[in-house]
Amino acid sequence: MREMVQGGEVDTSNLGCQPTVRKIRELDCHVALCTLCSLRLAAPSHKVAALNGGNLATAAPGTVIRSKSLQAKYVVWAMFGLMGLFVLLTRERTLLDSNSFLRQRYAAIPWLMLAHGIPGALALLLGVFQFSSRVRQRYLQVHRVMGRIYVGCVAISAPVAIAVSIALPIPTLSMASAIQATGWLLTTGTALYCIRTGRIQQHREWMIRSYPFAMVFVVVRAIVAIPAVARMGEVGIQTAVWSVIATACFLPSFVIAWQALAASRQLAKPRTV
Repeated sequence: MREMVQGGEVDTSNLGCQPTVRKIRELDCHVALCTLCSLRLAAPSHKVAALNGGNLATAAPGTVIRSKSLQAKYVVWAMFGLMGLFVLLTRERTLLDSNSFLRQRYAAIPWLMLAHGIPGALALLLGVFQFSSRVRQRYLQVHRVMGRIYVGCVAISAPVAIAVSIALPIPTLSMASAIQATGWLLTTGTALYCIRTGRIQQHREWMIRSYPFAMVFVVVRAIVAIPAVARMGEVGIQTAVWSVIATACFLPSFVIAWQALAASRQLAKPRTV
């Protein structure tokens, strides 16, 4: 259809379609806005970080916390690994020498030392892998088997440790060994109860409380090897033992509570677009 406008012709065949095109564009914008709103409502724990070129980028509020937690975990494991290697090379390897001080010291109770040392060392080794998220996610059955072995080793090694401390010539440390063994048994037993009743998060927390009691074996020997502590003699040994056991009792709960506090503070921050 053509009309004459001031001596010229104007094609009005498409004029009737312009309102329809405009409505379609408005509808597309409305749909896009609704989609964005639905995404934000469906994932309230995420922050909208950018919206460029139609790409929606989100960032979880706990990402920074988890990243810092992973970094701290790697530092702790690296330090503990170095301490364990140091103790193994400087002290425990002397057990292979029949004339060494340690071999002579344990000569009167060889079977007690085997019943305590072998399960304790196995629990110390397997416990490290129990904290691996990769093992839990990819090899859940392996995680469960190692967990059962860990519990069995604790059930054997911890009570025997009390008998060993009584038989050794440092009776003042018998109570320290009893406290360490009791704490190790109670925390491990609670972790076992939690996993048997389906309390996964509580199980992890109690495992965090359990393993430091196993770490006492390595940490104490690493501290006692420090020259200033070694020169203190029996007083230095007792100080190191009681200090490390006390730390194993309260530090895990402090770490767990602090992580929960940091996570709650991060979630409480207002979300920005």
